[in-house]
Amino acid sequence: GNPVGIVGTTFSSEALADYIFAPGQEFCYGGSSVVGSIEEELAEDPSKDPFIPPAFFTRIAKPQHYGFAANPFVSKTNLVQQKMKGLSTMRVKRKWVPVSVYKFKSKKPVPREPPEGADKQIWPEDMKLVDALRELFAKRPIWLRKPLDEEVKDRGLAKMATITLMQKALQCVAYFWSDGAWRGSYVRLGYDPRDRSVAHEAMHLQVIDFRDRWFRQQRVYFEAVQKARSGIPMDDQGRMDVHFRLPPANRSQLYQFVDIHDEGIQEVLGGAIPGPECIESNGWFHKDLVAEVREMMVMKAEVMRRTKLYAQAITDEARYQAIEGDGTAQGSGGAEAKAEQARQAEQTRANVADMFQ
Repeated sequence: GNPVGIVGTTFSSEALADYIFAPGQEFCYGGSSVVGSIEEELAEDPSKDPFIPPAFFTRIAKPQHYGFAANPFVSKTNLVQQKMKGLSTMRVKRKWVPVSVYKFKSKKPVPREPPEGADKQIWPEDMKLVDALRELFAKRPIWLRKPLDEEVKDRGLAKMATITLMQKALQCVAYFWSDGAWRGSYVRLGYDPRDRSVAHEAMHLQVIDFRDRWFRQQRVYFEAVQKARSGIPMDDQGRMDVHFRLPPANRSQLYQFVDIHDEGIQEVLGGAIPGPECIESNGWFHKDLVAEVREMMVMKAEVMRRTKLYAQAITDEARYQAIEGDGTAQGSGGAEAKAEQARQAEQTRANVADMFQ
């Protein structure tokens, strides 16, 4: 047919119309908002918002779940309603694919295949992320999540690397190691780091749980909690660095030996040979070597914090002296700025003094 006109505004809904229907102005009892018919109302005054009631009302007190065939959300999540234990109403049960989790003392073979249904939850447009992870695990069979995220972002896939999608993609190429020398890491499917044949490679991919003594100070703990609750942006010291180029941001922080950027530590690790057996606490390394590396990390963390505090103390002192000698800093605003700078300088001096106690 011939075109009649241009449609400027359209309305669509994925729910029953009466749930989103907003009535017009109120009328007295027996009044009607529609004059004659909808056609007459539309023709009467185009500038007014038309009062178009839905085709029918459902007589349901509250919204219910409806499986519209055209709703893409339903097709993606495969929603199924069923009677849940302990509940009197029907609830939606989502079909989650469980993560393959492995423990150090488990006698079963490590997972060699993805969990059933893992490939079905990956959409074709997301296969690029799966392929990238498969390539990364081919080069290095064991990864902590943080360094793995860095590698994925370096490949230009930062927008795809959401928490949910990364978890789904990882299920297709790796399993999760929950404890022991590789705690919290993802391991390539079919790869067992306890196997003697891969001991030299697996030992350098072990995880160390570094617990910084700095966080034992009560003042440091409460300052960290206050910053977290106040929403103050983190400085360099508050960001987690997987290469140990910054002091730890958490009381307990995991690092892989291979990721630690320190010549002294890598020299100690490079001269190590696998022990006679793989044990849960130290893996293939001897316990004395792990203790030596841990002590080196303690010293380096202390040096990095002292360096940062000294630099901050010099900066704060210079700012305070500049404000002190500035004759233009007058009035309440200048006085407040001067007082605040003095407070910061004093706090930094106190922090530096604490380092020597």
